[in-house]
Amino acid sequence: MTACDDPSTLSIDLAPVDPALADDEIPEKPDAALVADALEAGLLDDEAEAGAIAALGLDLAAPARPSAIALQAGDRFGFATAFGDFDGDGDLELAVSAIHKATGTIPDVGAVQLYEYTGYYVSTLQETYTLTQPGLTEPQPYEKFGYALAVGDYDGDGDDDLAVGTPDDDDRGAVFVFLGGPGGLTYAGKLTAASVPGESRHVYHWFGAALAAGDFNNDGRDELVVGAPSWTDEPGAAYLFRGTASGLVGATALREGAIDAVEPPCYGICFFPPTLGVLAPGTSFGAALAAGDLDGDDIDDLIVGAPG
Repeated sequence: MTACDDPSTLSIDLAPVDPALADDEIPEKPDAALVADALEAGLLDDEAEAGAIAALGLDLAAPARPSAIALQAGDRFGFATAFGDFDGDGDLELAVSAIHKATGTIPDVGAVQLYEYTGYYVSTLQETYTLTQPGLTEPQPYEKFGYALAVGDYDGDGDDDLAVGTPDDDDRGAVFVFLGGPGGLTYAGKLTAASVPGESRHVYHWFGAALAAGDFNNDGRDELVVGAPSWTDEPGAAYLFRGTASGLVGATALREGAIDAVEPPCYGICFFPPTLGVLAPGTSFGAALAAGDLDGDDIDDLIVGAPG
């Protein structure tokens, strides 16, 4: 990955890895897109903050394939990334968010760009998703569309779907869901905490700041967990939305003070002692989420971070 003389353009260099690596240390193809903030990576000056990504190609036979992506200063392109086969063609697409991208004259609305990912390099830009698309909410300043991304098969049709966290939507937060299919991603609806009794009152709840997808009840469809760590003196929360044939529905609130381990069944959520007890205000429960099969039973489990 190389720096650019012009900070509005990023050069992405996907060179093969060191041939000295042992064969068993080299995956068959790239397994991640490295999120690199422009300042931390030293690619852009302090004023630009356009953002950057570096795609790491791990095929020894693949030549370096530099490409250029036009960026705008302040976009913070690369804030979140996710891979998925959203159109079912067998090739991965790469979703990259730019949370401070303006929509017209409206600042910091955010956007998600989708790139085709083939042959160990990122190629053409397929689509740009913003809040101006049909069916989505009217864009407002500082919504941060794309703050978190999560890929899962929420409707069980075999195509990957994409959830886009937008923690400043209407000062409460929201998640916008796009379902995959032969034609690519289609907007399917907006998730908020308002569907949970007693939860709609929360302002600055930061709903959508963290996302995790997993099949927690082993029904062949992924569920989505949404973190809401809160900017107020509340401890934070996380919400489980169930995957169904029609997409994500319902919501169950998960809160600190009742959780030590999260395992199925019960729509994938059960609480086991010893519990954590009641944590102090400002705990930021839900600031980070991770899903995986922790106990080897072939059913996904959930970890919720509470850094406060």
